[in-house]
Amino acid sequence: MTEKGAEVGECLSAARRINERDIESWISEWATLAERLEQDAEDALDKGHEISARELFLRAQNYYGAAEYGCSPSHTRFFELWEKS
Repeated sequence: MTEKGAEVGECLSAARRINERDIESWISEWATLAERLEQDAEDALDKGHEISARELFLRAQNYYGAAEYGCSPSHTRFFELWEKS
């Protein structure tokens, strides 16, 4: 997608696993994807791959934002996700 803030395949894969009648599945799927990419970014940094890490962190940040979108401010994960988005 534009500016490498998301990958179509990742988005479609997450969307396929979301139960449209369960907002918690929305939050969980986007947060899980974001957490995986954040870890991949940390691993890339450890290996000195700064450009790859930057791209992974950017996508993780956007997916944290997608997860946060499903939260009300009173949701237990709202502030955690908000800080990372």
